[in-house]
Amino acid sequence: MSDYTFPTSNIRQPKDLGHGSKRAAVLVACGTFSPITCQHLRMFENARDFLMKERGIDVVAGYVSPVHEDYGKRKKGIAEAEHRLEMCKLALKNSDWIAVDDWEIKQPEYSRTRQVLAHFVESVGKTLNRSDVDIFLLCGADLLESFIKPGVWRPEDVEFILSHHGVVVIERVGVSVSQMVFESDVLQRSAKNIFQVPEWVLNDVSSTKVRMLIKRKYSIKYLIHDEVIDYINKHDLYSSEHYQKLLDKFEQVNKQ
Repeated sequence: MSDYTFPTSNIRQPKDLGHGSKRAAVLVACGTFSPITCQHLRMFENARDFLMKERGIDVVAGYVSPVHEDYGKRKKGIAEAEHRLEMCKLALKNSDWIAVDDWEIKQPEYSRTRQVLAHFVESVGKTLNRSDVDIFLLCGADLLESFIKPGVWRPEDVEFILSHHGVVVIERVGVSVSQMVFESDVLQRSAKNIFQVPEWVLNDVSSTKVRMLIKRKYSIKYLIHDEVIDYINKHDLYSSEHYQKLLDKFEQVNKQ
């Protein structure tokens, strides 16, 4: 893509401890981010703290990768790609280690998560001139749970992501990640690559709940970045009218 450049201002070389560099990693979160919330950003901070303090893994960067426009064919109420991308940029403009990568959103069609992670392997490797930096998929417990639901993921993709990359899972109230891993043969095979991050400050904010608040004309202040709120208001995103427009588009596409 002639108009694509991999963002590198947020990434740094792994630290050298004198006896060889310790294990290093980049965190990648894939999703709709419709809209991106403060909870999305807290996931990165929680994961980095846990990996660096509890596992001795040097987290050298984080990336948000908004999903392609075609994903709207699969899920209702997802805002247009250009809006989701811009909201992510606004939310992360002051972060010194998390950046938005628009490779996925600029592809000619929807890319599976395995393909997106492969892109990061290549791009991070070229940027740091080394091939030993792990690319971890950062997610909530609900996404890990979807790994083992029939028909949601390709089994071979789940196996590859777990065995070749690893997943950093933020725990959620009411969902036992440990039990999920224990009861699933698929997850158990790669248990050592599933990092369970405790959520010390419980937060149940989600994009779905934020969209509903907007639709009902309730305040969303302090749930998402102020500049993202301004952007939503400016473009009338997630209002009843905008939601109906997205719904009509969804139904029209799926009739074809």
